[in-house]
This record gives sequence, C-alpha cells and structure tokens, in this order.
Amino acid sequence: MNKDRLIADSFNLREKDVLPADFSRKMMDKILLEAARKQKQAITLNYLAISVASLLLILVTGFMLKSYLSFDQLKNIVETLTTPFLSPAFKFGLFISIIVLLLLAMDRFFRNLYNKHLNKLNN
Repeated sequence: MNKDRLIADSFNLREKDVLPADFSRKMMDKILLEAARKQKQAITLNYLAISVASLLLILVTGFMLKSYLSFDQLKNIVETLTTPFLSPAFKFGLFISIIVLLLLAMDRFFRNLYNKHLNKLNN
C-alpha cells in the first residue's frame, strides 16, 4: 500500500514539470545543426592543413633543387634514372610482363563465362 502511494506521488510530481510539445524536435534540430557546423569546420581545417603541407613541400623541394643541386647534377641524376629503362633486359621483361597480364585477363574472362554457364545450367 505504501509503495502504491509512493508511485502515485512520483507520477503526480512528474506531471507538474510539463515540457513543450515540440521540445524533442527543437533539440534535435539544434543538435543536427551543431553537428553539421562541426563537420564543416573539420573539413575546412583538413583542407587547410593539406594545402599548407603541400605548399611547404613544394617550397622545400624548390629550395633544395636551387641550393644544393646544380644543373649538371640534375642532368646526371636524370640520366642515371632513365638508363635502366633503355636496356634490352628491361624491354624483354616488359614484353613478358605484358604477355602475362594479357593471359591473366583472358583467364578471368573465360572463368567468368564458364561460371555463368554453370550457373545457368544449375538454375
């Protein structure tokens, strides 16, 4: 009996604190607006950080090329990097790689055809 009265009293106290009918809608609108604002702010900061980092990398690269390397050194570096691509062994390896890739592509194509044919027979 005492518990019933305590429960009834708690319900009566709850009814006195009446919230507006659209309280939850207003709060959700505010929460969604704040979340959208924070997301836009985060995206803007990310783009700014990426832009600054890219600009600094470009500036440091230009400074290093101008300060530490002369034109003759750059020419030697380019020749060193491109020489292996002109060797006959590289050309032969490239030819074999292209043939292997072509065979792999044909294998995938024909396996797909075979699997479609099996699925058609099973259904």
